[in-house]
Amino acid sequence: MIRAATPEDAEALARLHVEAWAETYPGLMPEAEIARHDLAYRLDQWPRILASGQGRVVIAPGFGFAMMGPQRYDQFAVAYPEELYSLYLLRSAQGRGLGRDLFRAVSGAEPFTALVIAGNDRACGFYEAQGGRHLGTFGFEAAGEQLEEHTYGFAPFA
Repeated sequence: MIRAATPEDAEALARLHVEAWAETYPGLMPEAEIARHDLAYRLDQWPRILASGQGRVVIAPGFGFAMMGPQRYDQFAVAYPEELYSLYLLRSAQGRGLGRDLFRAVSGAEPFTALVIAGNDRACGFYEAQGGRHLGTFGFEAAGEQLEEHTYGFAPFA
């Protein structure tokens, strides 16, 4: 069921991304930020992501996806050369082990980090259950509001 995403998956990834944000972020992120990342935005974004070859993307069609790539934050680059950019699973597919399977399918041989918006307790619990070590909490800005996100570090999976 989980496989590497191809350019033909761009529309499905865009739709999954929008739906997952709509389920996950109300109350955690400003509505304006959620609205800014609408279907048109994601339909433009995903073909470019898949064409860039800058990361690994796996998809469970109709349920969720995950993307891993080079570390974006200098303070973690040496110890954690990769970063889990996204792992989204629709609420209807949660609780069946599919999130864990996506997580492991996208993970490579390098240590990596994952970011979780503060208040997303379910995601924090998930990453902790996968062996994530809390590295710190950092601020960021979204739609003019100051928010926080937790950073978790992971050893590579064998």
